[in-house]
Amino acid sequence: MTENEDDFDAEKAAQRAVGLLDEDWSERPRGLLSHDDRLFVAGMKDFEWSQSESNARRRVIERVAQGFVDFSLLRSLSQKEGEDVLEELGEDDLHRRVADLLTFVYQATGGDGDALSSMIEAGVLHGENTELGGGPAKANAAHPHTGGASSVDVSIQIERNPDVERIYEQYQEDGGDGLTPKEIGVLVREGRLDAGDLEELRWYNAASGPPTVDETYESSPDAEEED
Repeated sequence: MTENEDDFDAEKAAQRAVGLLDEDWSERPRGLLSHDDRLFVAGMKDFEWSQSESNARRRVIERVAQGFVDFSLLRSLSQKEGEDVLEELGEDDLHRRVADLLTFVYQATGGDGDALSSMIEAGVLHGENTELGGGPAKANAAHPHTGGASSVDVSIQIERNPDVERIYEQYQEDGGDGLTPKEIGVLVREGRLDAGDLEELRWYNAASGPPTVDETYESSPDAEEED
């Protein structure tokens, strides 16, 4: 981090490489953040005094928070003005920026999917029943014989990949006692365990033989719930 212009280009390139700054970040007009705010948020600005850094952090937090509040005012724009805003962004950039916004809210709420679902539901419901500019919603061309929306349902389902390293560490610590059959199956599938390892598991039933990868999945709690 530096304020030295001689070192700036290299640092800008490094930050841009990990997606923190856009190619045209320095040319863009001020939005929620000023030019200096963007440098600070991207970790590219040092301060001589700790108080100056604290002030900059507080300024960024306040501006972002007030920017969220300003979204309520945007509903006062006309439909044409709203369309002009989206046209200014372009379809690809619109998708990216809304995704960035949702990412920020999701991460800032500690990954609270229920809270995010509730926010999206409230926004879509309000958007269905009103028009930009504050007027009532016009008839829906796709559903001409229906009235206003009464409810909106948004469900966020997240499928997570198993953490093979952590599962294997647990296996090394307790010999597999603390693992589920499904987790044992993951280790077999990833080549961390073989038939000999399975035979050594304390919960191995010698009468039935070691479980196969498919059997470990079929006997897992998750598989039973799906049935």
